[in-house]
Amino acid sequence: MGTITVTARRDDEAHLHVVIADDGVGLSTEPSGLGSQIVRTLVENELGGAIVWRRTETGSEVDVRAQVGD
Repeated sequence: MGTITVTARRDDEAHLHVVIADDGVGLSTEPSGLGSQIVRTLVENELGGAIVWRRTETGSEVDVRAQVGD
């Protein structure tokens, strides 16, 4: 059974940084399906942030940064 780790922190008063990591087989490429496109659009347009999917030495990681304040 695998492990998923979620880490969240405020970079400052207006920015949230969330990392979701697992210890699975890892991604072969950055996701490009409809679901990941919808998530990217929401993070970038609605939250004024960025999202990155990456393969790590121990699995996969999703890095999300978003604005949370005015």
